[in-house]
Amino acid sequence: IQGCGLELNYLSNEKEHAHQNMELIYIIENSVQIGGEEKFRLAQNQFAVINPNQKHSFSETKDTIAFRMTVPYRTLSSLAKEQVILFRCNTVLYASPNDKEMKKLLETLMLRYLSMSEQDVSELCSLQFQIIHMLMSGYRADITSVNAYIRQEQSRKIDRILNYICLHYFEPLNLKDVAEYFRVSE
Repeated sequence: IQGCGLELNYLSNEKEHAHQNMELIYIIENSVQIGGEEKFRLAQNQFAVINPNQKHSFSETKDTIAFRMTVPYRTLSSLAKEQVILFRCNTVLYASPNDKEMKKLLETLMLRYLSMSEQDVSELCSLQFQIIHMLMSGYRADITSVNAYIRQEQSRKIDRILNYICLHYFEPLNLKDVAEYFRVSE
């Protein structure tokens, strides 16, 4: 699928960061401490979604092997026709009746990925779409959670803008420059 990524690798420690992609992580061996707003340890045969723009970090990754699937937010929003899409997919924090089926899909995708022929990637695409469909139908956050997230993000952005203005009050500031700096409209 255009823009989606698949990889099987040893995880390395990563400082807190965020990105536009939705990231689905499945632990093959050992465990990893995932930090951010929700801190948890993901162990062997467990998986979790890191939502787009969600700050997170990886630590204590020694010899942790993980399979990752990334999906650009643009792809998700075009499939769902919504502006904000959040998933509550985490076998540590939120038990779901869909976890067993999702685990099976992830394992199948990983095995096909490892044995894939360069000439036929249609099965990989099909499995990725099945996983995205399962996320959309079985793990999507309810509207209350989405609205709370939107309010929280708007509040954070406003706080960052106000902090910027406070730190630069002695400089000539104008609406255009501040809007450009934060990549928002005037």
